[in-house]
Amino acid sequence: MPVPNPTPKDLEDPLFSAIWNVIKTWDISTEKVHDPFRGTIRNYTGGNGSHVMMILNEVRKELRNKNIDELLQ
Repeated sequence: MPVPNPTPKDLEDPLFSAIWNVIKTWDISTEKVHDPFRGTIRNYTGGNGSHVMMILNEVRKELRNKNIDELLQ
């Protein structure tokens, strides 16, 4: 899956900032890798702008698919 990078416009979006403020301290699990000494392990990375964009793109998709009355319930 291609990793999205935030654009300058995305960086100004209040939703981007809100998501970033939540995930910036997260340890995010990445793909499993094989270590010859420890066997199969998971790598971890800190939250970054690409992770924010993956979340934000899904939120935007949902917002486009809903009308305002559904969102306010």
